[in-house]
Amino acid sequence: MELKKTNLMKYVLFILYIFILIDLLLLAREVDMEVGVNIIPFYSFKMFIPLLKSGYQSYRYLAISNLFGNILIFIPMGIFLPLIFKRNNNFLYLLINTFLISLSIEVIQYYTKLGTADVDDIILNVLGSVLGFAIYKIWKRGRKDEYFN
Repeated sequence: MELKKTNLMKYVLFILYIFILIDLLLLAREVDMEVGVNIIPFYSFKMFIPLLKSGYQSYRYLAISNLFGNILIFIPMGIFLPLIFKRNNNFLYLLINTFLISLSIEVIQYYTKLGTADVDDIILNVLGSVLGFAIYKIWKRGRKDEYFN
């Protein structure tokens, strides 16, 4: 009975995470008639790195929230995917699935005009899921219970 509660908890937390992700990346944004697209890898990094050194607090906040926010928001994805979907215990499957999820979000942002479609966001999102996957693997190695089966 305890195992069923644990499995249910994993799914509930994952669904909650997905709702939070949708809210932060789509619903909490306003429609912008000037839709931007960046298909040049690392282009926005070049723009945000100088802002980190800026004397203006709002510029630094913009750079930090963009660079680190895209990583942090996908760390749970790297934990949940292998935890719930056994196929994602494979690193390559995790990379492909996270890439496709992030690409889908960027395409939706572009077509709904709810953000800028940016290849750098995809790179940072995948990096976040890789960090989450590493956390998952370290955590799994330290535990030998049914939670991971």
